[in-house]
Amino acid sequence: FYREHRVMSNLTMIIAFLLIAIILILYISNHRRKKVIRTDFLTQLPNRKKLMEDISKFIDQSTSYGVIMLDVDHFKEINDNYGHKVGDEVIEEMGKRLKTLTGSDLTFGRLGGDEFCGLFTSTDKNRGETICQDIIKCTKKDFKTSAGRIKVSVSIGCAVYPLDTKDKHTVMECADKALYITKENGRNGYTLFGGIDLS
Repeated sequence: FYREHRVMSNLTMIIAFLLIAIILILYISNHRRKKVIRTDFLTQLPNRKKLMEDISKFIDQSTSYGVIMLDVDHFKEINDNYGHKVGDEVIEEMGKRLKTLTGSDLTFGRLGGDEFCGLFTSTDKNRGETICQDIIKCTKKDFKTSAGRIKVSVSIGCAVYPLDTKDKHTVMECADKALYITKENGRNGYTLFGGIDLS
């Protein structure tokens, strides 16, 4: 009886251990899957899905937030002249440089192609301009690629809620408008939506 009881007890422990292990494996697997579908495969930055989820969270919580829209200037020419492999290397390096600027109030992600986006929650009215200036500084140094060193510049647009727009749903749209003003003005710089003459 005691022997059978001990066997049953051990068997129960083994089954419990296996169940815990299976639950743990499933939890880790699910956590990884969620992270993968929200991460850009090339830069390992948050992707469009994650950025849009973060913006929705800011909107739902009525949080003050800012959006930085960023394009690599003449990226098509880089692909045409050096090939897509080098283009990918430029995007990867851009991701690494933007990652060095991230902090408790600032996150960068890749929307796709050569488009990046930064989200920040600082209420400092000068924070957006400081971020834009930091991006310009961190991209000044030549990009090392398999085709040699390449000079890369960026165009940036920034908008902040509620400083630049009272509509918390249109901050990205406003930042995008500011970005295109930068492109119209010769690229390689930044525009703050609050500084645009909309008259």
